[in-house]
Amino acid sequence: MKLRLAEKDNCFYIIEIDHILAGFVNFGQYESAPVGKIISLYVHSDFMRQGLGAELFKLGLQKLNDLNYSDFVLLVDVKNYDAIGLYTKYGFKNSGKREMGTFVYYDEYPTVSDWDDDPFLREGEQVYALYELDNATFKKMMG
Repeated sequence: MKLRLAEKDNCFYIIEIDHILAGFVNFGQYESAPVGKIISLYVHSDFMRQGLGAELFKLGLQKLNDLNYSDFVLLVDVKNYDAIGLYTKYGFKNSGKREMGTFVYYDEYPTVSDWDDDPFLREGEQVYALYELDNATFKKMMG
């Protein structure tokens, strides 16, 4: 297994296994706020359930912390239950905000399953939930 930090902007970790891109994490600043953001996390289907996602996730958060971000956010598809499970395992909490395209709005739904019946969603659009992690929880998680 080969782990490398991409040279271009130092905000991209890549894991290669036997010359195959097994996964990556991309991270940076969230909008204009002084908050770190996990932009994307990907694990190839052949390498899922082996701990690579968790390893990449923690590397991205640690690098954001090293870059002096004290709070963190990420967006996740509301139907990506595996990813939501990973993020909440590491202390991320649903902020209650949703993003669809360029719009951000608050919802009153108690669970993500209620989004299936939302008349404001058009077919084929994805809805993302904003999850947040504060610095105290991050420090506790990283031990």
